[in-house]
Amino acid sequence: MLKPANRWFAWFLSSGCILCLLYLLVVSGDLAWFSLHNAPPAWDQGDHLTKAMNFWRVWQSTDRFSPTWWTELWQQAPTQRAPLVYLFTVPILQWIGQSFPIATCVNFLFTGILLVSVYFLGKHFFSSKVGVWAAIFCAIAPIMVFLRTDYLLDYPLAAVVTFTYLSFTKWRDADRHWQRWLWTAIAGVALGCCLLTRTSSILFVVIPLLWLVGGTIWRRQWGRCLQLLLLFAIAWWTISGWFTTNWLTIVSTTVESNAHGKIYRNDPQANSLSGWIYYAQVLPEMFSPVLFFACLGCWGIFLGRWVWQKFPLSKPAIEDESKDATALEAIQPASPKRRTWRWLAVLVLGTYLLGSLGANKQPRLLLPYLPILAIVLAYGFTLGVGIWWRGFRWLSVALATLSVFIHQFPISAGLGIVGQTHFPYTGAAYPNAEVIRTIQQQQPYLRSTLGVLTNTAELNPMNFDFFGASMGFQVYGRQIGFHPEQAEQDARSLNWYVTKTEDQGAYGSIEAGQVALKEKLERSSDLQIVQQWKLPDGSQLRLHRRSQLPITVTPLQGNPESAQLQLISVNVPQQAQSGQPIPITYTWQGNWKTLKNSIVLLTWQQQNGTAYWIHDHAIAFGNLQQNLKAEPLTGEFRVVESTAMLPPKSLPDGMYLLKATVLDRQTGAASPLTISSVPIQLSGQTQRSVQTQISAMAKASPMPELDLLTQLRQLSMQLPLGKIDPVFKQLAIINQYDPDQNYVLQAEQSLAYRLQQISASDSNSLTSLYNLAFSYILQRKAPQAIATFTRITQVADPTNAWGWAYLGFVHLYNFQPQAAEAALEKAIALNPNIPELKTLRIVSAAMNFNIPLAWERYQAERKPSTAGRK
Repeated sequence: MLKPANRWFAWFLSSGCILCLLYLLVVSGDLAWFSLHNAPPAWDQGDHLTKAMNFWRVWQSTDRFSPTWWTELWQQAPTQRAPLVYLFTVPILQWIGQSFPIATCVNFLFTGILLVSVYFLGKHFFSSKVGVWAAIFCAIAPIMVFLRTDYLLDYPLAAVVTFTYLSFTKWRDADRHWQRWLWTAIAGVALGCCLLTRTSSILFVVIPLLWLVGGTIWRRQWGRCLQLLLLFAIAWWTISGWFTTNWLTIVSTTVESNAHGKIYRNDPQANSLSGWIYYAQVLPEMFSPVLFFACLGCWGIFLGRWVWQKFPLSKPAIEDESKDATALEAIQPASPKRRTWRWLAVLVLGTYLLGSLGANKQPRLLLPYLPILAIVLAYGFTLGVGIWWRGFRWLSVALATLSVFIHQFPISAGLGIVGQTHFPYTGAAYPNAEVIRTIQQQQPYLRSTLGVLTNTAELNPMNFDFFGASMGFQVYGRQIGFHPEQAEQDARSLNWYVTKTEDQGAYGSIEAGQVALKEKLERSSDLQIVQQWKLPDGSQLRLHRRSQLPITVTPLQGNPESAQLQLISVNVPQQAQSGQPIPITYTWQGNWKTLKNSIVLLTWQQQNGTAYWIHDHAIAFGNLQQNLKAEPLTGEFRVVESTAMLPPKSLPDGMYLLKATVLDRQTGAASPLTISSVPIQLSGQTQRSVQTQISAMAKASPMPELDLLTQLRQLSMQLPLGKIDPVFKQLAIINQYDPDQNYVLQAEQSLAYRLQQISASDSNSLTSLYNLAFSYILQRKAPQAIATFTRITQVADPTNAWGWAYLGFVHLYNFQPQAAEAALEKAIALNPNIPELKTLRIVSAAMNFNIPLAWERYQAERKPSTAGRK
């Protein structure tokens, strides 16, 4: 009998060497494809790459032991598209480079995981030979080959799910006590990694998990039940940081992703017999038609022989090629036990059935099914012995490899290739990077948002956003023009737009909005085309810029650096009307660090009175940003802000004077700012002189758009009234204008300071409290939101049911169901007609593990006219 060291050496010389060679061939083929490909990433690919770049940006911070750093890190993946692949991409972006092909090299890691996991599963179920052939099948399956050269989550998910199946199988069949505990820990981490790759992975693991739990309880293996509890605890520990930070958006986007298929794809197969057999129909194309039917043929022949009992499967012939025990195992397929077949059937059927539930039918969505199917097919493929069967196997693999090769590489245009191809793009480069570079050159000191109207695979908001991130995080791409009625607002809210002649590429429900917005941009006298690029299809890509930029930054050569911020001038009409926007221009001066770190608290105070309105904001409204890859800036700069402010309609008439305080965003220190007197005469009824003055200003330049902090203040005033839907509908629009929602953080910092200075009797305190609480909610800062809503409900607005409802919701978000229940009971006592309260109370009862009460409330919601309050 061979010693353990000798057995490992013999394994490496046989199967291990084959796996290493297979891996090297796969990586070499993928690198060859990358070297030819010259196209930018498409929609989903661009979105994934931008998220990976965001993780890389956060990773540059050195404060990695701070809880706020971890919160910021997890917030980079707030949806069902979980962070594992992005985190694994960070070292590649850090050490190799930041491009589409380089980032896609992360798939080399998952290729290794996939091939090793498939091999050991095949070996565990059958033999080393089956494991090797299953690994070869996964290496040359067309869908695997195509997805390996793309930056999507499906290929990594298939690798992680296959490794999870391996860990479940090893735990299930482990004989020794210490092995079971070891595989318990490994399976827990693997299960957590599945969910950290994509939440849809639960569809592929839930049935095997239920089978393991049910079988363990049925056999009363209480020690293994304890191991399963530990497995789930480790899985929860693995995902807890990400999930607890984003659980609401994770759940909502997981639900919406299934609805997306129904709304946008309108797949009639989703809930029909054709929907359930859809993946069975496309399996040959996914797996390789040659290999799929060759394997089915082998299975058919040997099942037929087994039925006629001519060549029983339990006693297969052995090729007399080697007397070595390891080599013998490699060529001799074992006869699996019934228990093994049952478990294999659970993996195969469970994965297919739940994987077919989604309304969105795409072959890549069932990719985790392919490796386990490859093992079953490989077993049938290896049943035949003799030189003819060996020749048949190698001929089948050679034809399958040739087929995928000519579908992956454009060898000859005259081959008459049939079926899906995945050729590298070798034509002229697209100008995505040039667009970003042009914006950076014209606004080198500012963060810019590019409104993207084009929506093709090569030119879309997602890949423009990625190019902006990879070129220093100074330009962000955002899709706008979702609805025709939104076109007017979109056309005046950004400084940069990109359009395309001929076909824009828009589709579905957004097409009308894109057309309306494009017409407005082309007719606008306030926009100019700064550059055009000819595209490979003959059309033109056009970059539009606002003629008069609302924010300008000018370096002051020769000026000594000063630590003090200065307000050089304020240009504002002498008279204005309350409740109407007022154009205003601020000119600031200071060094770069002071300008970037300052929030100015601007108070327009009534002369000899207590009324006032505020116009707080960061310098340049938070848009001061240097290219992340450039050297730090030094010297003095001048910043000019042309914007508009909105005094409340309820303000009394009179003279108002400007007062200013500077708040340091880093330290929280505040200091008064010395300024000259800036008066505004405010009146409720517009006088003719005021109309004439504002009309003259409007003729000279269009009225600037209200800044986003002012818009946020206006939206938060609707919260006490319960107007949630219109608030979040408008919020979704303006969030496109600020790529990282910095305006929300500005609102939080300015209001938190102001509320420390004013009394509860101040007429603005309630509005400011709702505004502050709203900013906390938008940043998912649950503890701070709870404290603010507690102050609202206890002191500022105790009789408003909506305040209590918001408090209950935030408690639920923070996993505090008992406190939520108390707040929701108070809300329903004040106003039982709020429909949202019913849903929140059902969730509250469920989170308190009071399932009967949750069910009772659910039934009461379905029959509101006959059921009483529970």
